[in-house]
Amino acid sequence: MLLQCFKGASVLALGTEGMVLRPAGSNDQRILCTGNFSPENLLDELEGQAQSLALKRVRFVLSNQLVRYIVQPWQPGVYAKEDWHALATHQFRIKFGPMVENWDVQVTLQGYGKPLVACAIDKSFRSRLLTISANANWLVQGICPALMAVFNHYRKHLGSEHWLLLVEQQRLLLGQISQGMWRQFYVEIPLKGDEAIACQQMVERVLRFQGGGHPTAISCFGHASLLPSTFKENLQIIRLPLPSMVASNGLDLLAGVA
Repeated sequence: MLLQCFKGASVLALGTEGMVLRPAGSNDQRILCTGNFSPENLLDELEGQAQSLALKRVRFVLSNQLVRYIVQPWQPGVYAKEDWHALATHQFRIKFGPMVENWDVQVTLQGYGKPLVACAIDKSFRSRLLTISANANWLVQGICPALMAVFNHYRKHLGSEHWLLLVEQQRLLLGQISQGMWRQFYVEIPLKGDEAIACQQMVERVLRFQGGGHPTAISCFGHASLLPSTFKENLQIIRLPLPSMVASNGLDLLAGVA
């Protein structure tokens, strides 16, 4: 369920800065809460409001604050999805340590011989999200990470050598796309208000240490106040066209593209 993103349902965008609702069939959005939430407190807020929202079908979009990603290199001779899942879980364990045992890991193939994309969310968070939905009689039609929501929406705008930069409050995710496939992810957690300058420093650092294979452009998604205006490396910066509704924060934007 984690990577499925379906149309025709109300969208609830969740992140540590709050929750935004876009009802089914509408471009209007409602900010349900704002602040600085732990994942547990965020679900407390959702549970407290769930019955009053009167929703039927729901699709959740999770901020990158709540999701982790890796690219798993292709392994010859591995065919079963459970084997790929085990390899991705091991890769997460190397990178993040024993906390991975509490995560729900999902794997997406990019094609034969190509690297795989894996993402993970906390098992207890996912379980409670589904329990709240069941108690409110919601039919859950997807739990979609922000990266997938944005990528699916803007796929036609991205070149085969573009990188994708997703900028949220205190969370930056840079996805390296080469030959039309994901190659690597880089994450930064800047202080609030430092997002734009942190974007510049992040791109500089990645280009300096990886050597060769520079992108032709970096496509950026996020609220204008959080994005850099240019990159020092003279890379083309493409601001992805934002949803038509007025957005006050990153969760508004995620609800709009899901």
